[in-house]
Amino acid sequence: MGEGDVQLAIVTHAFSNRSARLPVEEIVRTARARGVFTIVDAVQTLGVVPVDVTTWEADFVVGSSVKFLCGGPGAGFLWAADTALEQARPIDVGWFSHADPFAFDIHDFRPAADASRFWGGTPSVLPFVQAAYSIGVLLDIGVEAIHAHNQALIGRLHDALPAGRIRSPRDVARRGNSVLIAVEDRAATLAVLRRERIFVDSRDGCLRLAPHIYNSAADIDRLLAVVDQSM
Repeated sequence: MGEGDVQLAIVTHAFSNRSARLPVEEIVRTARARGVFTIVDAVQTLGVVPVDVTTWEADFVVGSSVKFLCGGPGAGFLWAADTALEQARPIDVGWFSHADPFAFDIHDFRPAADASRFWGGTPSVLPFVQAAYSIGVLLDIGVEAIHAHNQALIGRLHDALPAGRIRSPRDVARRGNSVLIAVEDRAATLAVLRRERIFVDSRDGCLRLAPHIYNSAADIDRLLAVVDQSM
């Protein structure tokens, strides 16, 4: 693949399976130097890791109301840099993409000057109401405070478990908000956790858990007590 063959790079801020964060600024800078557009996927970090899109200087940033924003399914967002807006012309458009949507003139389509040109048609209202409320609650608490709280709980897990049992990044600067824990019998451990009403996910043969602002150190200790029995 030669110079100029790549037009777009999609950059994941944190991987869903291993919860490892990528150096977004460095990747975006490299892409820009080669004339490549960038889209940063921040679904796995929004709400629990402080994010400043202006420091990334990406062309686009996308996110969803699910995961750590706690907004439920059905709502998402797209942030676009001013320079990207000047160059991007969406193909899939709707009446909300129009500069004057209530003109109802299909013969004179003029894309909106801002990021709403990517909006499309009429959205389902309820998911956006729910997402807006959840995001408001998180902002009232403060993402920095949430990040510190969650990382303290993750650190508690790391301190309690042998290094070989942690299959996600241990370095605070590289890890996201999920932890992968290897256990001898994943299915049996999950069954015990569910009986105790401790709900976690599983990936790559490991338990995958992600503490949030509604969790406490006592929650982590309860989980560790079950995990200890499976080791």
